Amino acid sequence: MSVLKKLLVLAFFATITIVAFSQDSTKNEYCPVTPTDLAEPDIHTEYKGETIYFCCKSCLRDFNKDPEAYLANLAVAVESGDHGEAEHGSTEEQAHGKDDGHEHGDSEHDHSDHGESGSSPIISLLGKLHVLAVHFPVALIPFAALLAILSPLLRKPAFNQLADISLFAGAFAAVGAAIMGWIAASQSSYPDNLSVILEYHRWLGTSVATLAVLVSAVILYWPKTRYRIPLYAALTLLVLTAGHFGGSLIYGPDYLF
Repeated sequence: MSVLKKLLVLAFFATITIVAFSQDSTKNEYCPVTPTDLAEPDIHTEYKGETIYFCCKSCLRDFNKDPEAYLANLAVAVESGDHGEAEHGSTEEQAHGKDDGHEHGDSEHDHSDHGESGSSPIISLLGKLHVLAVHFPVALIPFAALLAILSPLLRKPAFNQLADISLFAGAFAAVGAAIMGWIAASQSSYPDNLSVILEYHRWLGTSVATLAVLVSAVILYWPKTRYRIPLYAALTLLVLTAGHFGGSLIYGPDYLF
């Protein structure tokens, strides 16, 4: 048990270190839609696996409508040390020129939704940790199903016990990942085609957590049930389906086909 505690502590600090490094290396200080304005830490979205921050949700919505129109500004926005007034002016003209159809003059740009999420830094961090936490149930639950299938085939009753332990750990992780996922969804905004996928993903993820807890309860109170394999298999299928929609949020709805 002491070894397990040490591993958990190491895993925790490794996760925090990875997240901190990721934030420092990818965060853009200035808004790619309105490059003269500083980005807010609670207003962001995911695009092609990268977290992009904005000054307000109005800019976030404009970016989601046509991300490619603002990618040139993003490279400038990340370079926080080189934001002179002349550079801002030329970059802003690229983003808000007459030819691109995006009108964001100073008189029209609405910053009324700054800090609209109102989330604390801890809550915001929990949302960002979703992409890490979700890997635990994705790995543990299918592993439990595999052990349950191999147990009768190899005549290894101990595999069932290992499968149950893996399921219990996966159920615990699934609950945490689902909570973090709802927080992450509240901090992001997606275009119409991805907002539907987001709804599928988070409700399927919630279903995974709920079903994993229920199956764990069944195994605890009925350890010799003959339905272990069907239950584990159904839960694994649900995990894979939820994971597919999660991947679609990052890589686009057509990333597999």
